[in-house]
Amino acid sequence: IDYRLDASRDLSFDTEGRFNTATQTNAQLGLGGATTRTLTQVSTYGATGGGNNKFGDLTLGLHGTVDRTQYDGGNLSSDDYNAYGLKLRAGYRWTEAVQPFAEVGGDVRVYDTTFDASGYDRASDGVAGRAGLKLSFSEMLNGEASVGYGVRAYRDPRLPDAGAPLFDGSLIWSVTPLTTVTARASTLLNDAIVSGASADINRAYTINVDHALTERVKLGLSAGLLTDTYVGRSQTDRTYSLGATAEYHLSREVVLKATATHQQLV
Repeated sequence: IDYRLDASRDLSFDTEGRFNTATQTNAQLGLGGATTRTLTQVSTYGATGGGNNKFGDLTLGLHGTVDRTQYDGGNLSSDDYNAYGLKLRAGYRWTEAVQPFAEVGGDVRVYDTTFDASGYDRASDGVAGRAGLKLSFSEMLNGEASVGYGVRAYRDPRLPDAGAPLFDGSLIWSVTPLTTVTARASTLLNDAIVSGASADINRAYTINVDHALTERVKLGLSAGLLTDTYVGRSQTDRTYSLGATAEYHLSREVVLKATATHQQLV
C-alpha cells in the first residue's frame, strides 16, 4: 500500500506498507534435508516513510524503514528479527534521458532472542552505498542500473563479517505497443539461518515477456535464476524458475490475475 502527498511543487512525502507470506522448504532456506515434507511459513512485513525535496535539478530524499521477518513452523522461531534502517539518496537531472544518482543507507537487525537454536548471537549492523544512472532513452526503452558495496558486522565473534559488491539493474523494452520485455538483476545481503554461516549473499536475475492479446487479456512468461552464497560455509544454492501469468482487466481499476511458477533448486 503506497501513499504520496505533494506538499508543494518541490516537496513531497511518501509512505509504504508491505506484507508477504509464503511457505518454504528446508532446501529453499539453505538447511538441506527434506525438500517437500518440511515446510516453514515465512512472513515479512514492514513500512517505509520519508520525503523528497527538489533543489532545481537536484533531488534529495530521506527515508526510514521498519521491517520484521517471522518464521512459523519448524524450529526457527529464534530467528525472528526486526530491522530498522535509514537511507539517503541524491539524484540529479543531467538531461531528460540521463539522471545519475547516489545513495547510502544503514540498518540494525535485532533478534527476538539473544541466541538462536545453534547458540549464535545473530544481531548485526549493516552499511551499503551505491551509485548509478536512471536512463530514459525513449518511450520504448528505459531503465536503471547501479553498482556499490555492502558490509555487515555481527555481534557474535564466531560469525564472520560479510561484504559483497552490489549490482542492481532493470531494463524495460517496449518491443511493440502490445509486447514488453523486462530484465532485472538485484543483490541483497540477507542474514543466514544456516549454522555457522553469518550472511546470505542473494543475487537474482529475471526476464519477463508480457503480451496483450486484447484490451482486457494480457499473458506473460518469465524465467529466473536465484543464487544464495553463504558466508562462513562453502555452500552455494541455485534456484531456477519458470513462470506464466494471465490477467483479465474487468475495468481500469480491477484486474484478475493468475500465476503459475515452477522452481528447481540445485
